[in-house]
Amino acid sequence: MSAKIIFLLLGLFVFVLPCRADVVYLKDGRRIECKILEQTEYAYKIEVNGMPMMYYPNEVAKVIRGQEGPVSPAGTILSSQQPAPPISATKEELIIRLVAANGARESMARIFQQIIEEAPKENQAQLKDLLKVDEIIKRLAPIYDKYYTEDDLKELITFYRSPVGVKHLQATPKVMADTLQEAVKYFQEKVGPFEAKDNPENSAPTSPKPAADQNAVPKK
Repeated sequence: MSAKIIFLLLGLFVFVLPCRADVVYLKDGRRIECKILEQTEYAYKIEVNGMPMMYYPNEVAKVIRGQEGPVSPAGTILSSQQPAPPISATKEELIIRLVAANGARESMARIFQQIIEEAPKENQAQLKDLLKVDEIIKRLAPIYDKYYTEDDLKELITFYRSPVGVKHLQATPKVMADTLQEAVKYFQEKVGPFEAKDNPENSAPTSPKPAADQNAVPKK
């Protein structure tokens, strides 16, 4: 498989996979995506959208760290080697519906088709057997199961199928393109003065030519 195909697949998975974050589940049923700043036997200090917050152990049902795996309220890291419980058929169906609703399935299928069409003819049959959208989505289902409840999935599906959700999906590529363009302008404006200081010859003003003497007698 060529390097181009590998990079396309990696970029696709970055788009499809949910972003990792710490998650605190409270005993009152709330679920808080956050960054855990500090965890002691007395309190959990977290950050939500830049705002620091604190919860006590008797308020917390469980904590899941994005990179470290499940953590008990007492702070003991659970073994990541324990097999994950099977996903219910209902939840797996919700995950499949979400990946369809948020455009990830369509995007994946389009990229796979592009990869197959651009590949040499002798490799196309092999790629068709390799790049199967439904099989990959089922492989990703446990990741969604880890970070989203059934209610979360239902709300996300409802959002992406709503008018504002559809608009969000349509506008996101344009917003990203405009954002990148504006970021380039911003850094060009910031870097420009530093480049001028490093190259004083390029920024030195040109000496003006002496003005002609209006009283001088023209040569014949």
